[in-house]
Amino acid sequence: MGHRRGIRRWGALCCTLGVVVASVMLVAPAGAAMSEDDCEVLIAGTADANQSSKGSEMETLAAQAEAFADTAADVSDKKVKAGLRRVADVYGDASKAKSVAAAGLVIAERTKDYAKGYKVYAKALNQCMTRSLTSLPSR
Repeated sequence: MGHRRGIRRWGALCCTLGVVVASVMLVAPAGAAMSEDDCEVLIAGTADANQSSKGSEMETLAAQAEAFADTAADVSDKKVKAGLRRVADVYGDASKAKSVAAAGLVIAERTKDYAKGYKVYAKALNQCMTRSLTSLPSR
């Protein structure tokens, strides 16, 4: 019975984080313009984070933490760098948990940090993607 309760809690946590992420994505782009170099780093880093699926959930969280930390190291925008580090820290802490349920609890406890960091990241990525789409040649 306890295992099922843990799974339901994990599902609820994932749903909550999904809502937070979706609402962040609807926010207007960041105020200061991202440099072209930072946009390239951010887009490449996002692809790395999305492809960082490893064997176990903990290994995947650790790989995502590393991808966000590496991207933060390469971005020059201080605000975006701080946001990426915040997300990397949360993923890194969760990856050290003993189980998926414990990782979910770590993320739940750090939701405020995660949301704050992810909001900065999502705004910057939105700005970069919007710029990329508007600069496509017309047919």
